[in-house]
Amino acid sequence: FGRNNPGSRIRENSDPSGQDRSLTTPATGLADTLAALRRGQGKKVVIIIDQFEQWLHSHRAEPDAELVKALRQCDGGRLQAIVMVRDDFSVAAARLMRVLDIPIVEGHNFALVDLFDVDHAATVLTKFGQAFGKLPANAGNMSADEQQFVSDVSSGLAHEDKVVSVRLSLYAEMIKGKPWTPATLERVGGTQGIGINFLEETFSSPQANPRHRLHAVAARGVLRALLPELGTDIKGHMRSHAALQEAAGYQDRPSDFTDLLRILDGELRLITPTDPEGHQEGERQGVSPPSSLSVCAPGPSPLAPRYYQLTHDYLVPSLREWLTRKQRETRKGRAELKLSERASAWNSLRENKQLPTLWEWLNIRMLTVANQWTAAQQAAMSRAARAHGLRSTIALAGLITFVVVGIVIRNQVNEQQESTRIRGLVNQLVSAEPAQVPEIVKELEVNQEVATEYLSPLVSADAKTLDEKRSKLHARLATVASDKSLVEPLLEELLTNKVAYIGPIREQLRPYAAELTEKLWAILRDDKAEAKRRFRAAVALADYISESEATSWTDQDLQFVVGQLVVENAEFQPLLRENLRPISGRLLPDLEKIFGDATSTDAQRLSAANAFFDYAASDLSKLSQLLTVATPEQYAVLYPLVAATPTPSTVEDLGKIAATLPPAELGSVERVPYGQRRANAAVTMLRLGEREKVLPVFDMTDDPEAMTQFIFRCRD
Repeated sequence: FGRNNPGSRIRENSDPSGQDRSLTTPATGLADTLAALRRGQGKKVVIIIDQFEQWLHSHRAEPDAELVKALRQCDGGRLQAIVMVRDDFSVAAARLMRVLDIPIVEGHNFALVDLFDVDHAATVLTKFGQAFGKLPANAGNMSADEQQFVSDVSSGLAHEDKVVSVRLSLYAEMIKGKPWTPATLERVGGTQGIGINFLEETFSSPQANPRHRLHAVAARGVLRALLPELGTDIKGHMRSHAALQEAAGYQDRPSDFTDLLRILDGELRLITPTDPEGHQEGERQGVSPPSSLSVCAPGPSPLAPRYYQLTHDYLVPSLREWLTRKQRETRKGRAELKLSERASAWNSLRENKQLPTLWEWLNIRMLTVANQWTAAQQAAMSRAARAHGLRSTIALAGLITFVVVGIVIRNQVNEQQESTRIRGLVNQLVSAEPAQVPEIVKELEVNQEVATEYLSPLVSADAKTLDEKRSKLHARLATVASDKSLVEPLLEELLTNKVAYIGPIREQLRPYAAELTEKLWAILRDDKAEAKRRFRAAVALADYISESEATSWTDQDLQFVVGQLVVENAEFQPLLRENLRPISGRLLPDLEKIFGDATSTDAQRLSAANAFFDYAASDLSKLSQLLTVATPEQYAVLYPLVAATPTPSTVEDLGKIAATLPPAELGSVERVPYGQRRANAAVTMLRLGEREKVLPVFDMTDDPEAMTQFIFRCRD
């Protein structure tokens, strides 16, 4: 970068020998110094103050300002001042002239210096290229690429067909070490990207000076501290030597910081020392510290703090882009950028919508160091904290209210839905089949309180018709768990109602089993009681008596149960057998007696066979023995079980029975059942495919009864 360093000396005209003489001001006030120059002897002194907008940006033109008092000493004769200021500061400049009591007269003490047009800029740029040795001394000898380069740069730097001269000189300074060709212009990013490219090559490129790369992080810290607030391209804050040393992170490394300043100031011309004159005054007025335009101030005392600022406004956009590009590579950097952006916007407009959002605020708090925030950033973050705190409180209160209201509404909806569900279940209950009742009752018990509201009228109703009686019974079954007074009526229903209700009633009375057991035993063993009631009591006990109490069953009890089971209506026997399954093992001996008892009716013997089908389906040995004494009807019931999974032991047992001849002492009457057993065994083996083991049955001399029975069975 080029450098425009105002310095701290006042330049006199050159002496006759052509050598410049510098007059170093004593450590006195600026006004006194200029007064001495005005009264002195010798040549006329002309003071040129460039970039005066920097002073106007940071100060107010007050009559007692040090620079104003100093400029009053200019008489246009012995002492004259030429002040150069940007046209957009014309109002502030006019205000200064009024304070100086000097009217602005165009052509006399005021002249407008226009910007370069593009052609003039090209001519000046060509002169720069010749001075740097990048273009031929004779412009007519420039190559087509060189001419294209000059044209592209001049056009690229133009804004509304005008080129700022200092930008032209700075651009020439930045590319003076590169070939002046379009390829170079493209490689460095055009006229807009040259500054960023220069900084990258200076501090980050592998080809960069090792000293520059060593101080890259510290350099970014210093340059960031000197940047102005977002929204302005005025070259920014003046910072003290100590503040910049802290920004660089070199508090304990003074020699490294000295080397860094030498690079930024002496080599790269990115920063420049500036006079702190007016600094305290600026602070009292609530404005930024003074910039380099206190150029006519006396040199600082060796013990006074040293101050620095950026060399020129033109550096600001490139520096900001370069620094923010580096910051955007990390979460912390992005948070710092967001903080700067939000703080600048809020301090400009003071609108809450310019503050960091809650998520941005949290990121900034976590990823940045609060004690390194500027006053503007602290103010913005503090205001954001209050705003988000208030919003969060309101949001939390609203959320709580919403949740509470939602819960209330949801509960009401759930209650309504539950009420509808219970009402539907009650409607199903009153018309359900007996076997469906227990399942519906379980669903109603989920919300017994609501269910009771719908069931109570049914329980207390005066039932007359069959449908009403059924509804009342079903309602009692659903309510007995919470109403003990219904136990006795339901027990009576179990003893007297249809067989289909025995299981459902027994299940709903199970919680009261301990209280009912003694009464049920008494009913079962009451010889004078109706057989139906006694049998129903036994069915209930089959479920209520635990395995540890199974010995309570006497042979008489079991014989009675089996007798009642086989005489019951065949339609209900499957249901009764299922209800008696808990004691099925104890019923098999008596069932076996009935199975083979010729004095029992065919219906009773068939019922016994069906009971074995239900209770002993896996006992193939027992079933194969029963097949040898089975009637054709019984045989048809049990044979499928044996045939489904025949085992060698089953066939062996049947073979022994078929091959065993009757004892010689047996009479003709006793030989009939004996022959029947042999014939049934032989038929079973034949049906199982064991033909060789069936042959002994056909020996006429052995057992003609067995052969006769075999032929009869085979015919069937």
